[in-house]
Amino acid sequence: MKIQIYNFTLVPPNESIDRFDLYEEYQGLKKGKITTKRRCIGWAMTLESCIGTIIHMNVAETFEDETITLKQYVDEYKKVKEDIMHILE
Repeated sequence: MKIQIYNFTLVPPNESIDRFDLYEEYQGLKKGKITTKRRCIGWAMTLESCIGTIIHMNVAETFEDETITLKQYVDEYKKVKEDIMHILE
């Protein structure tokens, strides 16, 4: 079983019941061709921890090299979290 959220994949290691390895898929170049690559973000994470990491990485990508206030971070965090929660409806 694998769980897909945006461009992230959660994979239970060794048939674990409550832990996941978290991978991010991204576009890269290989021999001049665009390919999909995957990198490991974390191992043996809880579902809650995976979701929190996904939210944080999306917020970080949104503001990339900008300096933001804590309020901006929290507001964007809430927005991304709500987007993920709407997937469940």
